[in-house]
Amino acid sequence: MRLPEYKRIKIRNSCDRYGCSHFFAKQLNLSFVPLSFADWQHGWIWMDKLTPDKLFDVNTTRKSQSIIVCNVTSKKVLERVGYNNVCVGGLPFAYIPKQHVKPFPESLLAFLPHSTEGEKITNFNQVAYFDYLESLRKDFSKIFVSLYWLDYNDDIFQALRRRGLFPVLGARPDDKNSLFRIRTMLEYCPYVTSNMIGSHILYALYAGCRVSLTEPLFDVRLDVQKSLMHHTDKEIDNLLYGSEIEYMREHFSWLMVNHPLDGIMDVDYGKKGVGEEWKLGSLQIRDVLGWNFADQLSGYCGGIARRIKRKINFV
Repeated sequence: MRLPEYKRIKIRNSCDRYGCSHFFAKQLNLSFVPLSFADWQHGWIWMDKLTPDKLFDVNTTRKSQSIIVCNVTSKKVLERVGYNNVCVGGLPFAYIPKQHVKPFPESLLAFLPHSTEGEKITNFNQVAYFDYLESLRKDFSKIFVSLYWLDYNDDIFQALRRRGLFPVLGARPDDKNSLFRIRTMLEYCPYVTSNMIGSHILYALYAGCRVSLTEPLFDVRLDVQKSLMHHTDKEIDNLLYGSEIEYMREHFSWLMVNHPLDGIMDVDYGKKGVGEEWKLGSLQIRDVLGWNFADQLSGYCGGIARRIKRKINFV
C-alpha cells in the first residue's frame, strides 16, 4: 500500500485530532491553522441508548462551547442537558474526498479492536482471530491488517507476519494525514472485515467496501477487565455498552456472515451514518470553528480570563 506519509501535529483540542483542522484550513485556503474554539464529534456513535457522555467529556465541555455533532439526534441529546451552541455538521470523515487509488483486486483489509488514550486494549486473546485471518489467505490476493498506533508493537507485528498477513499502521490522533490514510486504505481493499464494531465499519460501508463482522468476535469485557478494575460495575457497564458480543449479535447480525467474500455493501447506510446530508459549506465551517476575527478575539480573551480565574481560585 502507498499511503499518505505520517506527519506529526500538535493537538490543541478535539478539532486537531486526526488532522481534521488542518484539512479544513487547507480547504479554506488559509496559510496557517487557527486555534479552534469548538469541539467536533469524530467517531461513529452506534449505540441505541445515546447519552451526552458518549459524545463528549461532559465534565470539561462548557455548556456554551461550540459543538459540532453528526446528526440531529445527537444535537437534541446535548441540548436536553443544557448545551446551547450545538451545530449539526456530519463526521469529519464525510468531508474527505475519494483518493482514486487503484484497488488491489480481491484484497481484504481487517481492522483489529484498538486502544484509546484512556483505555488500553491488550489484544491478548486475539490469537484465534489471527489464525482465522490466516485461514482466509487462499481466498484473497492479500490480507492487510490495520493496527492503531497505540497497539502497533513488534509482538503483534511479528505474529501477523508469521501468518503471511500484512500489518499496516492505521490512524493516530496526532497525524495530519490520518483521515486520508484511512480513506486510502479502504479504497485499496474491496473487502473489509473486523471482529469488533466501531467507526471503521461505518467508514468502510461509506467507501463502498463489502463489509463484515466475523468470528471469533472480540470479548472487550474480558480484555479490559484489569484496566477497569478501579471502576464500579455500573461504570463498567456504561463504558462498555454497545461494544460487547451480545450487543453486536443483537444489533449488527446483518453484518455477520460466514465469509468476508459475502460481506455487505450498503453505501446509503454509510452516508447516513457519517451525516453526509449535514455537511457544512466552507463559510459555515469557518464560523462554527471560530475562525473569523470576532470569534478568535473572543476565544483568546475568554481563555485568558478563565486561566486567571482558575489561578485566583487556586490561591
